[in-house]
Amino acid sequence: MNGWINIWKQRDTVCTRVDRAVKRWLGGGIKVGHAGTLDPFAEGVLPIAFGHATRLVPFILNFPKTYHFTCVWGIDTDTQDPTGSIISKSSVRPSYTSIKQALSKFLGVSFQKPCKYSAVKVNGIPAYTLAREGRVFDLPEKLINIHRLDLITSESNYDGENIEIEMVCDSGTYVRAFAKDLAENLSTLAYVSKLTRTSVGPFQGNQSISVCTLTKNMIDHAQQFIYPTDYGLKFPVIVVNEVQKTQLWNGRQVFLDLPFFSDFWVCKYQEKMICLAKGVAGGVVPYRCFVDSAHK
Repeated sequence: MNGWINIWKQRDTVCTRVDRAVKRWLGGGIKVGHAGTLDPFAEGVLPIAFGHATRLVPFILNFPKTYHFTCVWGIDTDTQDPTGSIISKSSVRPSYTSIKQALSKFLGVSFQKPCKYSAVKVNGIPAYTLAREGRVFDLPEKLINIHRLDLITSESNYDGENIEIEMVCDSGTYVRAFAKDLAENLSTLAYVSKLTRTSVGPFQGNQSISVCTLTKNMIDHAQQFIYPTDYGLKFPVIVVNEVQKTQLWNGRQVFLDLPFFSDFWVCKYQEKMICLAKGVAGGVVPYRCFVDSAHK
């Protein structure tokens, strides 16, 4: 059992609980992990990898993500979301035009300081754990990349109190921190009251399923929910023979006359992905091998 499942995480559920539910459904003994953590108050797309696919999570994390979120103006909470305590208020309510103009300033590459109630590790400990313990610490700024920012709320429907925004960004961008930075740019305060992730690279919200729907199906009848190990990888595919497959699994270079250079190649044998290889002069070398006992 190797592949991906496109789960829709519900609000007030932690990602590790989703992992455990999928692991139980698979029958235990199979490694499971998710690509991109969602805060408990958030909902949306949570790609779950299992088996060999868990070794490809970093590649899925490199894909852009899409978020829909609501900013509430004039209030700042310690967690920058509705689960926290109010720590400050402002009477300033930005105009629709000023918000639209401010959004353009955040496009592209910039630095962002994550919220202290985030999963960023501090000496191996999640920042939110230290924050809940009342520990004093500081988080360094991170390089982020925002590809697109659009207002979902129309000008005619804007009431001055809150506004809905869609963001397309690279991994590592924190929506709550963005809302805080946007509010500061507009000389006010804000927190994110609602957050929905609608896509993670190739995994789309309109194709996702809930954990409840998944676990109601027997594994033998749930193949329509499972995506192959190499799903979404934007690397060219090469088909290898049995000798070449063995060479890759033994950590050896395979000499091939490749039509062009690529950083990575998906190597398949009998229509199954058996290795992710790095392109080198004259061929490929193994990077991630997926040894299948059925093909030994």
